[in-house]
Amino acid sequence: MEAPNGHLGDTRDISVFGLFPPVSYFQFAANRGEISLFTNLELSHYCISGANQIEILRIPLLHESKNKTPINWQISYQHKWVREHQNALRTAYGKSPFFEFYDYKLFEILNQQITSFPLLQETLIKQILPWLGLDELNVISSDLEKSRHYFRSLLSTPTKEYSQVFETKFGHRKNLSIIDLLFNIGPECAAYFRQ
Repeated sequence: MEAPNGHLGDTRDISVFGLFPPVSYFQFAANRGEISLFTNLELSHYCISGANQIEILRIPLLHESKNKTPINWQISYQHKWVREHQNALRTAYGKSPFFEFYDYKLFEILNQQITSFPLLQETLIKQILPWLGLDELNVISSDLEKSRHYFRSLLSTPTKEYSQVFETKFGHRKNLSIIDLLFNIGPECAAYFRQ
């Protein structure tokens, strides 16, 4: 997996997870039978397929929590980031086959303005797992040492191509946020992870 800065292999470079981790994260979890939540890495943004480029959506943190460990991160709602993310998702995926089946449920969670970053991440992932056909996975919290091993293994986890909205323009864009897969293939996600 390649991070936006182009580096591979170092957990400091795995910066594309955020609230909606990439497809390979869920493929690796499906292969293992459990999904790990890491509250110790700086993962406050995620990547989507924009109309012109891959977009990185960031979640702003309260200034005083930036120096704390991620498990203690508090999200700032002073800036209207939720609306900006929703607009970016509508622009990127509004024409995808399954956007309207899932968007409002994800937006409801985002609109709750949950202030704890780990709680918001866990809430969203637990919402998504049944849609992916992965609701039987054990959800566990992991520490930094486990995350290093996890990410080394994750980097070698292959993912399969699937139909994407801007595929004819850019070809297949690899390892975007899981919502890219969800909005594009919907209920076929379960079969995708079983292949």
